[in-house]
Parts: sequence; structure tokens; C-alpha cells
Amino acid sequence: MLDFLAEQRIAEAVSRGELDDLPERFVAAEAGDDAAPRAKALKKLALLRTRIESRYYERAVRKLSA
Repeated sequence: MLDFLAEQRIAEAVSRGELDDLPERFVAAEAGDDAAPRAKALKKLALLRTRIESRYYERAVRKLSA
């Protein structure tokens, strides 16, 4: 279920252009023209997963603390 939500959020963020300027540190540099789009997509995915997991964790802690 979390994977589905992550993919959905990623698609929404990509369509809004929110992931266009991610730092390069999320993906190791790869050589070749075909690697650039893949590296960019992997950066976006890594950042979004981190954000989603963080938000999920915060919500879970709030609910458990209530």
C-alpha cells in the first residue's frame, strides 16, 4: 500500500515540476546519454520516498501519542 501511495505522489509531484531541482547526491553519477534520464528519475524517487516515509512516521507517532 505504501508503494502505491509513493508512486501516486511521485507522479503528482513530477507533473507539477516539484522534483526538477533535486541535489545530485541522491543518485551516483552514471556515464552515457541514456543514464541521465534514469539518474534524474532515481533522484526524484529517492527524495519522494524519504518525504513520504517521514510524513507517514510523523502521523503514526501523533496517532499513537494521542
